[in-house]
Amino acid sequence: MRKIINKLVGNCNGATAIEYGLIAGFVAIAIVASITLVGGNLTTLFGNAAVNVSTAAAA
Repeated sequence: MRKIINKLVGNCNGATAIEYGLIAGFVAIAIVASITLVGGNLTTLFGNAAVNVSTAAAA
């Protein structure tokens, strides 16, 4: 019984997997947040570019 307890206490594989999962989750949240923040600015930028191209083509 003592060997089983020592084996379970000394096993860190589960903790490492959880840590990697948390890191991946935080990275995913950061990516989604940055895309959300930049997305509106990109929409405005491309909208302005389309208007300028249309105006230049009409001239």
